[in-house]
Amino acid sequence: MARTRQTGRTLDATDQLILDTLAYRARLSNAALAKIVGLSESATLERVRRLEKNKVIRGYCTRIDPAALGQNLHAIVTIRLKTHTNQEYDDFLEGIRHIDRVISCYKVMGGVDFVAHVATEDVESLEQFLTREILSLPAVERTESMLVLQTIRQYCEPPDDA
Repeated sequence: MARTRQTGRTLDATDQLILDTLAYRARLSNAALAKIVGLSESATLERVRRLEKNKVIRGYCTRIDPAALGQNLHAIVTIRLKTHTNQEYDDFLEGIRHIDRVISCYKVMGGVDFVAHVATEDVESLEQFLTREILSLPAVERTESMLVLQTIRQYCEPPDDA
């Protein structure tokens, strides 16, 4: 059983089943969710609201397939900053948050400072994107890119047996 950070309360098997189900089917009706978890609709709704209130469920979003927008090339881009002053760090964060082709970005430890998942149309557009958008951020010293050949597992994807 997992403990929540905010409340220290332990999540039971039913809470975990709610989370596992909503992780890849967030638009599922409360009635359908109640059937899956084996509770009444009101008890299920109460649990979901508690999970939201305790920020275990932080929100719901729509995942858009970048390929449907013509962005068929995915790359993992490592980013190293020139310096680590508060101002340059804040400027980088502000800049990267507003770049549409960045699907996700993580601050990491090790030889680089950030790792970003980006999607572009092709190799040429990736090169232009890196030059014009990422490397143009004043704090960025260098980047290194790895092309994604195949996605093996992605959070919020339904399990094979769903």
